[in-house]
Amino acid sequence: MKLNHFLLLCLTGFVSITLQDDRHQYYLIKNLATWSDAQSYCKSNYDNLATVQTDDDWERFNIEAESKGVPATGWIGLYNNVNTWYLINNGIGVYISRSFWAPGQPDNAGGNQACGAINASGYWLDYYCGDQKPFICYDAIQGFVAVNSSMYTFGQTLWYCQTHHKDIASPLNETQNNELQQLAMLQGTSWIGLFRSTWKWSDSTTPTTLRWAPGFPNNVDHNDNCASANNSLIVDRQCNSQFYFFCHTKYIQKTQTLKLKIKGDKSVFDPAVQSAILQQLTLKLNDHGLSRDTQVAWKVQQDGSIFYKKSKDDL
Repeated sequence: MKLNHFLLLCLTGFVSITLQDDRHQYYLIKNLATWSDAQSYCKSNYDNLATVQTDDDWERFNIEAESKGVPATGWIGLYNNVNTWYLINNGIGVYISRSFWAPGQPDNAGGNQACGAINASGYWLDYYCGDQKPFICYDAIQGFVAVNSSMYTFGQTLWYCQTHHKDIASPLNETQNNELQQLAMLQGTSWIGLFRSTWKWSDSTTPTTLRWAPGFPNNVDHNDNCASANNSLIVDRQCNSQFYFFCHTKYIQKTQTLKLKIKGDKSVFDPAVQSAILQQLTLKLNDHGLSRDTQVAWKVQQDGSIFYKKSKDDL
């Protein structure tokens, strides 16, 4: 029988473990303040007004309120910027330099109007993006194209125009707005490429799951553009109302380096093998309770290598 002999190497490497802990620590401030004043206070004394998204967030949020002997009610860092609108041009949103809003528009009636249309008078109006309307596309050859054979939502309109033409129509100047008005006179109020962002967190975190109370947001007071927690559910409020408020800080990111000793053949110098070792190590750490958001990486030596041979002092 022929034996395959290989040299067994005793090697040492280092693994860098970075704890990616994005959890927040919450602080209830029992001073009455408007949303803007609360935001300024939190930015000056903590990190920001509270961002509360996950079940774990809400649990710690409620614990903080209970520790202060009050319900989990007060300003949080969620707000609705209803005055910053964009026009879609070549597939991207561009800031509006000239607007043609109808008097009293945009009004965000019902608390969910984030898309825009043009009427027969050439005025812009805000609507719920899920409303169905005729629409106007832009075609590189035909110019503005009116489509009234189907009534589409804003999202469907965007898909149709970008699939069958070039883009949804966006009036970038008064001349173009007048052209779109002529088409709207023929087919009625029509979607154009007018939109805005909806609810945002003060710390720029992208909203995921928002725990709105039943029936909210509703913009019942016509300018309810700030959010408060109300017994652990979110409601929209007038920003100049005064409530207690919650600030947050993020837990500090921690990095730890582990020394790893390996016995193996020369294959451990193969990047694919090193990647497989790191993957197995990560799985083991996860099995022992390490967060799955934790980053695990090899620590590269000054000479570019990951492993080095053990010296006699290491034996």
